[in-house]
Amino acid sequence: ERVPELLGDISATSAPTDGAAGAKEATIRKRITALYAALDPEERKPYDEEFARTSAAHIVAEKAWAEKWGLVKCYKGYVPKTDPAAVAQAERLRKQGAAAASAQSPPPPQPKKPLSAYNAWRRKNVKAVREANPTLPHGKLEKKLNALYKAIEDDERKPYEDAARAEKERWKADCAAWTAMMALREAEAGDDSDDGEAPSAPPPAYPKAPDLWCRDEKDAWKAKFPELAPIDLSKKMKAHWSSLPDDNPVKAEYKQRSAGLREEYARKFEAWSRRKSPEPGPRKRRKTAAASESADSILSRAAHFTPLQRSLLEARRALTSRRPDDENALANGNRAHETLAREFAADLWRQDGLKPNQSESQPSQEILKHYYTKIANWLKRRPKATDDD
Repeated sequence: ERVPELLGDISATSAPTDGAAGAKEATIRKRITALYAALDPEERKPYDEEFARTSAAHIVAEKAWAEKWGLVKCYKGYVPKTDPAAVAQAERLRKQGAAAASAQSPPPPQPKKPLSAYNAWRRKNVKAVREANPTLPHGKLEKKLNALYKAIEDDERKPYEDAARAEKERWKADCAAWTAMMALREAEAGDDSDDGEAPSAPPPAYPKAPDLWCRDEKDAWKAKFPELAPIDLSKKMKAHWSSLPDDNPVKAEYKQRSAGLREEYARKFEAWSRRKSPEPGPRKRRKTAAASESADSILSRAAHFTPLQRSLLEARRALTSRRPDDENALANGNRAHETLAREFAADLWRQDGLKPNQSESQPSQEILKHYYTKIANWLKRRPKATDDD
């Protein structure tokens, strides 16, 4: 609104010089900034409202335009979605925005598990029992507290049990709400906690239904059986769980909770597996296909002697005892040893589809060394040759 007025003032007071247009624009910007900074909040209000209205409409229109033409926003503006570099930059921008939003509004803490009836009674009476027994060790003091709690009347114990039951139901509802909220935040953030790289370890395993029940009822059973050691208490609780029928409502509830945790674990494990072993690109697939025809692939096929090769080895070794001077008599390190290794390598090289390089006219040195060493090891395991062979 003030640009024409300021432009007229500057034109009247400024002499024409080189670069006058740039200097005029810079002067106007500085004056506008100073004038806007001097405005009162009430004077700024209509401009702020107009900016909020027009910017929101602009963002919606810009997104629709980008979606229509298949564009994605990166550091240099909008580019086609098919550009891998642009897609990667857009993903980084989205992750940075999600991280900034998460930093501004940290997630709420998980609801704290409420006290059991015994622990609520213990918190109220432990000080008096400790003062009455100042020399009692901690272990014996806990046993005494357990015994006192079991000895009180049902009417005195009932308020603690009712309060604990109500607190537990409220805690379950809060946990369900917190889990749903965290799942929503994770979905909005796109699971960007690791910036696209797989964590060093898979997600922790989900708890089974008996473990969930034992974890929730441990305090009550500990108060009921204070004389049992932790391992004996755990065995007793699991035996009780096993004795419950399948249609028991408590057992069905914990099985349903465990099934939900199992589904969540499967989803997280699948995401971790995809990040840990991403699908190879076209260059890597071509490289893998080329490497499959390398000498290493041929050596893997030559890991064992064929029946024909084994019978030839036995015949040449037996020839050593009958005619040691024969040129085909096989011994470790002699000429027959080298000749046989070359024959085996040539037979393998001539097989269809196994040539490591079509330009080669003879087997590679790797295959020759492989068969020479393999025959030597075979002879070491059979040092003696008799006519019976």
